[in-house]
Amino acid sequence: INIAGLALGIAACLLILGFVRYEFSYDSWLPNVDRTFELQDFYQPTESGGQEMKLQVTSYAAGVALKKDFPQIERAIYVKGTGAVVLKDGQPSTVQDTLLADGPLFSVVEVPFIHGDPAHALDDPHSMALSETQARILFGNGNPVGRTATLMFGDVTADYRVTGVYKDMPRNTSLAMNMVVRFDPQAFFAKSPFVLTSWNSQAGNYLVRLKPGVDVNTINAALPAWEKRNIPDEDNGTRKQ
Repeated sequence: INIAGLALGIAACLLILGFVRYEFSYDSWLPNVDRTFELQDFYQPTESGGQEMKLQVTSYAAGVALKKDFPQIERAIYVKGTGAVVLKDGQPSTVQDTLLADGPLFSVVEVPFIHGDPAHALDDPHSMALSETQARILFGNGNPVGRTATLMFGDVTADYRVTGVYKDMPRNTSLAMNMVVRFDPQAFFAKSPFVLTSWNSQAGNYLVRLKPGVDVNTINAALPAWEKRNIPDEDNGTRKQ
């Protein structure tokens, strides 16, 4: 009985250790992950008793101000998750986990590419990159770079050209992206411009790459004073970045 109990205890400890190690491995496979961060909103309503919300999203306005005031930032890209319909040869298909990016996302998140140049994959306003599996679903085997399809997301319906194919994301990642599409936030939010200016509108995420040698703790320490300088009174619901 003692040996069986000991064996069971050791097995349970190993399972727990494996689970914890797996959870801490999320995104650790990315190159330069020590310089790659996500800007997040911590928000507490001003009403008494309001519970603090720790959001994994942030406002567009926060990222604009962050890039302006912190020269330690090498690059910051605004991304928004959505679903998209792809029209190819007249046939529609839905691509879940589509990510819209307002710039060269792969210069911040260095995922391995199979086809195309990650540094320039999203240079063109009508470019898109696909995961290996999604490229096969849409275009079959072979290199689809240069091929086009019509995308529909939000109020956008336009032709996009494939400029890159990246390896499928591993399970231990926070980046769910079967397709990455270049987009213009100004045009996308034209009917709801408050999304671009209000600190209370969390419609997406900012992924940030710091310059080499920068200590993220120095930026975090400066954020409270930065918030007071930047967040308008009407938007200040005891917010933290």
